[in-house]
Amino acid sequence: MFQTNERFYDEVLNLLRFAGHTNTTVPIYINHTFKQVVYFDTNKILSTDVALSGLDIIAINISHLFNLENELFESELQDKIGYYSVEIVSSLEDRSQAAYDIHRLLHPTFEESSTVMFFCHNDKFMLSITKSNEDIVLSDWYDRYSDADMVAEMIDISEFSFDSTSNFISEFIYKIARSYYLHPAPTGLEIYDYLPVHQPDVIFETWGKDEIKGFVDDLMNKSRSEYGYDYVAPCNISDVNYNRIYDELETLSLDLEIDEEIPETLFDEDELFDDDKLENEDDQIYIEDLDDNDLHDIPSEVINNPILLVKWLNNKV
Repeated sequence: MFQTNERFYDEVLNLLRFAGHTNTTVPIYINHTFKQVVYFDTNKILSTDVALSGLDIIAINISHLFNLENELFESELQDKIGYYSVEIVSSLEDRSQAAYDIHRLLHPTFEESSTVMFFCHNDKFMLSITKSNEDIVLSDWYDRYSDADMVAEMIDISEFSFDSTSNFISEFIYKIARSYYLHPAPTGLEIYDYLPVHQPDVIFETWGKDEIKGFVDDLMNKSRSEYGYDYVAPCNISDVNYNRIYDELETLSLDLEIDEEIPETLFDEDELFDDDKLENEDDQIYIEDLDDNDLHDIPSEVINNPILLVKWLNNKV
């Protein structure tokens, strides 16, 4: 679909016409500079100095292709979706981050609540989508001359909802988003669902703590490894407390070690802990219910260890 003698904005318009998003052949404006867009093409004031951002020399030939107006959607909200194309001049290693930063900086200056941007870097192109107050979502990079038809089929408008601009954009994102947006790495206790064995004692008998931490590291960094320099962390990635996950693994390991160190002489073999005894809450012993004589009976190695103390109390039921 893309031809080597076409300008990028024409290539994108051709793709979007094929996908049913528009029938226009004349963009709203073409090949504006970054400064033209933020200082003259909008009534909004940009809070960041364009020159200081350095993006004005990276983003070239910015074109506003067309809008999907709110009249197309069933919702009565006065929203519309803007489509843009941008050519970027950067190193291969910086292309994805540059595209993300350009979209993040430009979007607040646009009149549209949601924006779709097509970025071109040499012979590759990528989509970037955002809607009001949400993070920017990137697609993979595609070949301009061999993948255009495939992308047009991916974003065929007949597959999208016209209930609202929000639902439309959500479905657009689902069609093109990189895998780590749709299937983010686990961020908390759900990490245990990915361990190959779910019984903690078996895990620690099979693997050491270093092996488990290595597994967790590989899992949480899978997308970063797959995408390499093209990986751009979602804005909510800072909410992940990886140290907490490691602390939980350490605690789990410590508990198992403590279990192994409990002296067998503390418990009678015929009175080992039985889960059935705890089915009735009234059968449980609480420390405040013990008298002085009971406290004197607690072995010294148990009284200062909460875990052993609980086990000792339960076995007194």
